[in-house]
Amino acid sequence: MIAAGLLCVPALLLQAEAVSPPQLLRTALPQPVVFQQDARSALTVFQVLVPAGIRSVPADRRGLAFLAARSVMEIPSGDAVKELMEMGTQFSSWVDGDLAVLSMTALSEHFPASLKILASMLKKPLITGIRIQRVKEWMSRRERAESDSPRAVIVQMMVDHFLGAQGYAGAAMGCEKTRAGLGRRHVLDHIQAHYQSGRMGFCVVSDLDAEQVKALLETHLRLDKAAPAPEPTLATAPSAGGCNADPAAAFRELQQPLLAWGMPLPPQDARSFLLARLSARLLARGPGSIAWHLRDPLAMAYTVDCEIRHFSGGGAMVVMVRTAPEQVEPACRELEARLDDIAAAGISQQQLAAAVRLESVNWLRAWQSKPERAWLLGSFALNGPGMAVVSAYDSRLRELTLAEVNAFLSRLLARGARHRVILGKAAKEEKP
Repeated sequence: MIAAGLLCVPALLLQAEAVSPPQLLRTALPQPVVFQQDARSALTVFQVLVPAGIRSVPADRRGLAFLAARSVMEIPSGDAVKELMEMGTQFSSWVDGDLAVLSMTALSEHFPASLKILASMLKKPLITGIRIQRVKEWMSRRERAESDSPRAVIVQMMVDHFLGAQGYAGAAMGCEKTRAGLGRRHVLDHIQAHYQSGRMGFCVVSDLDAEQVKALLETHLRLDKAAPAPEPTLATAPSAGGCNADPAAAFRELQQPLLAWGMPLPPQDARSFLLARLSARLLARGPGSIAWHLRDPLAMAYTVDCEIRHFSGGGAMVVMVRTAPEQVEPACRELEARLDDIAAAGISQQQLAAAVRLESVNWLRAWQSKPERAWLLGSFALNGPGMAVVSAYDSRLRELTLAEVNAFLSRLLARGARHRVILGKAAKEEKP
């Protein structure tokens, strides 16, 4: 046992040495390039980040941000599709509130050939009516799947409630009403306004070294330089562009009601990012959290969890409890009382230390994924908070003081700021 333990030590040291600190790579390109070398796997992740997220379009055109991002990633020919499949290269795209992300994951030996194909797509996107209609049909199926998920619906309701006025209301897929009016001209106009190369940033996580990556980017990504980025177009109202006015209606007969408490978050910066994630861990992420008490020992909940949506203009934290109909009212009373107590009295140093340990372990696990790491490094380096907060997450987390955390929790959990939503049937309590 001792020998096995000793053998682990050099293995861990070698693993740490295989990952270099992230850096801003100096290249001849006008775009900023975030780079991290990670020699633990022969895999390269390349991401293009564009400030063209949900917030970049008005509420009555929800879905356009994703439609444009997905359209840019349309592979131009059958031969290119075949080549990418043979190389095992994967393309994907998504949007959040602030950014659109175009992502490529390739075996490093095939990174040059894969990058060449992606660069051709960025230089001249293949935007046709037929392809756009096909993407819209896929978006419709995705929207229906999300609308069937109580969890997804309740998180979106909280985002709409707290962040509508900041331009974030409405799901990335939009709805039938907003998608119906979107055509080729809308996509082309959006790409022309937002996907100019001067507005893009790149992030690369690879086992290749910095000089190899620099040479490949400078060879293949000589894109036209663009004008300065315009200000994002904000929604004129907190509505989701005329989409379903009552998304909760489909869940009135839900047999396992989902209870949710939403709280507004301040605009994302380095400090609020740390405080929000740690608060989520304290409130409802795993054993020992505040909401976990409803599950064990009180047996009032089947599951407890917490989700965060955090953007440059603000955010929403959602604590969720799944329970039985007869437990809805007692569970609400119990958790409301506990949230009030934390808002008033705060947490202890022991609770803080335990939450920091658990959050550090969870972060380390997520950080192993190259695509996830590229997204975090790129989005933070290019969208404000800075990549130091994610590359040195553990040490930054431990810098938070008890007074700072309790002050944040007091503002976050103030009774007047909380918004409660219940999906499903609630049985009336019998009077004793």
